Amino acid sequence: MKKTLVALVAVALAGALFLSVACGGDDDEEAAAPAATETAAPSGDEADVEAAAQGAAQAYNSGDVEAFLATVSDAFVANVFGAFGVSAKDDLRQAAASGDFSIGDPPFEDFQVSNVTASGDSATADDSHLEGRALINERLSFVRVGESWLLDDIDPTRVEAPEGAAEANVGLVEFAFNLDRLSFPAGDVTFQASDDGKQMHEMGIVKLPEGVTLQQALEAEDPEGTLGVTDVAFFAPIDPGDQATWTVTDLEPGRYAYACFIPDEDDPEGTPHALKGMVGEFTVQ
Repeated sequence: MKKTLVALVAVALAGALFLSVACGGDDDEEAAAPAATETAAPSGDEADVEAAAQGAAQAYNSGDVEAFLATVSDAFVANVFGAFGVSAKDDLRQAAASGDFSIGDPPFEDFQVSNVTASGDSATADDSHLEGRALINERLSFVRVGESWLLDDIDPTRVEAPEGAAEANVGLVEFAFNLDRLSFPAGDVTFQASDDGKQMHEMGIVKLPEGVTLQQALEAEDPEGTLGVTDVAFFAPIDPGDQATWTVTDLEPGRYAYACFIPDEDDPEGTPHALKGMVGEFTVQ
């Protein structure tokens, strides 16, 4: 799954909120994102923060890297991408120029903002949205720079599973996924994740065609082109001790593989966790 590995590492490099390989798969009818918590309409700074969040999502959907970078702070790059050795916006510009970084596919859909709070020159807000087949819930942090609110950091959040979704708990450690179930009915599946290890971890999911083994997918130069492996969802990294809720919509019957492609921070060569055994399979009936 070398091509997929490269793609997912690039996704992680590009950050939790604004890149994903989640789209892949069939053009199934999309499940709606859960409604944002009902709160009073924001005003003043809170309204400006909500507008900044929506503006960042719109800039992402536009596919314009410069427009997107204008919505984030300089610290955003270090906060979100620092674990991958990226510390400046120019690094992302170079990645975009070389084709390693792109935005807008899949687009953010049903982007909802709630629980906006602002104090002084800092603010937070919660968001939920769909990226292809992945339902994302996050806490956004903002900083005021001049007259503008800029996105400063992102943290996945723990929420209730959507109504009707099958649910599993998954602990992420070095180097394994500890799932409490490995079989699900067709439909939406929610993973209540916790990073129980000492390093950052993530979860990418692909669908394996009949007859293709996980090992074959890992070793293939082009698993999508030669084996028919299909990208399904990517869920951004969480830090040690943190929790997140990861939901995949409209899963069809079949075999699915999952993996963490974060580089091992204790390995001088930065070998991805997947190549150290942090992979697995589940089935959908």
